[in-house]
Amino acid sequence: MATIAVSACLLGEPCRWDGASKPHAGVLALAAQAGVQVIPICPEVAGGLPTPRAASEIQHSRRVITSEGADVTEEFALGAERCLQQLEDEHVAFAVLKEGSPSCGSTRIYDGTFSGVRIDGEGVAAQLFRQHHILVISEERFQELYDVYLAKMADDANGQPACWDAEEFALWVQNNAQID
Repeated sequence: MATIAVSACLLGEPCRWDGASKPHAGVLALAAQAGVQVIPICPEVAGGLPTPRAASEIQHSRRVITSEGADVTEEFALGAERCLQQLEDEHVAFAVLKEGSPSCGSTRIYDGTFSGVRIDGEGVAAQLFRQHHILVISEERFQELYDVYLAKMADDANGQPACWDAEEFALWVQNNAQID
């Protein structure tokens, strides 16, 4: 059994700031594979923030501020800590987190001006998970890795893995996931 943490919005849960979800086909396909246990997480909800809620961005001071000017840094930190505890308790192999999110962004976040500009950076939870040696990848990087793995293991007849092994896949991701 391979245990993988996934941003709940990628699994279709309507937990984003706007009350929507961002279901991701590759993540949903992984969740359906034999031997995979998916742990859905939403650090913002875990920190006590409602759905829907005002959009939030990380400002240069590393404070998380809503579009309405409220400081929600403590809620983001609390949610990240709660999710970290869950991930450590479940011994996750890696986490697939929603890119761009002020909680889950693994390489890109919004610049804190609410202008739609993305910058290099990571969200509060992604940063904490990495500090605790949990591999974090975006849904885009996950899809690249998943596609390569499936192609590598494909049975010529139907393009599907000849023999799916969730633990082998998790180890392969850990060994091939360079920070994206």
